[in-house]
Amino acid sequence: MKKQLDVNKNYDEVVTNMKVDDFCFGTLKKEYQKQTGNTFTKDDFVLFNLANADGYLTNAGVLFADNNPIRQNRVFCTRWNGIGKTNEMLDDKEYYGSLIQQLKLAFEFYKANTDNNCYSDTAIKTTLANAIAHRDYKNPGVEVCFNIYDDRIDISTPGFEDYQPNNVINKKIECRNPIIANLFIKLGYIDKTDMEIEKISIETNKMFNDNHNHVSLFNRNAYLIVSIEKAKIDY
Repeated sequence: MKKQLDVNKNYDEVVTNMKVDDFCFGTLKKEYQKQTGNTFTKDDFVLFNLANADGYLTNAGVLFADNNPIRQNRVFCTRWNGIGKTNEMLDDKEYYGSLIQQLKLAFEFYKANTDNNCYSDTAIKTTLANAIAHRDYKNPGVEVCFNIYDDRIDISTPGFEDYQPNNVINKKIECRNPIIANLFIKLGYIDKTDMEIEKISIETNKMFNDNHNHVSLFNRNAYLIVSIEKAKIDY
């Protein structure tokens, strides 16, 4: 997959032996036009470091392709019956392909499996976008997991074995995938290259209005888990 190995580069910066012309980027081009009002041109692949001047894609470029062949980039979404994984699954989906498509489909899964006004859409989408942008893409068999329970949503991001929750909260974290993060910023999915825990907490806590924090962070088996409580709405 890699054209050359460069240990000094982040995973998304490494140039592959795959070329721009071998893939479709309809989702990226359509979303870029929608969010910026501009056409995504061939020069933009180089501008955003999705490819080099010879047309060879970086790993980031491959991940934004509609027919992205990198297997370890999926999002697993599950709606559980109850408050734990020992209960039955009410809905279960696996999304792959373009990172943009994964984000959109995971957010649609959330909307289809939650009650209106029990969560901040901004908080959920921001958490999902950051999980996709900052996850570890090097290791097969580890995926972003989006678990909806009766009382909360847990979003798990792989690759945080060296980080404790306080490092993330205090923004003491390196940007693992700068190309992906910067394009997500351009598309308006995230605001910064950290995990935006402060924004997620502020948007979630607005749903409760009780001066308490309703977002928790855990590090479990090298996954950073952002747990967002469900607001109890009186109908």
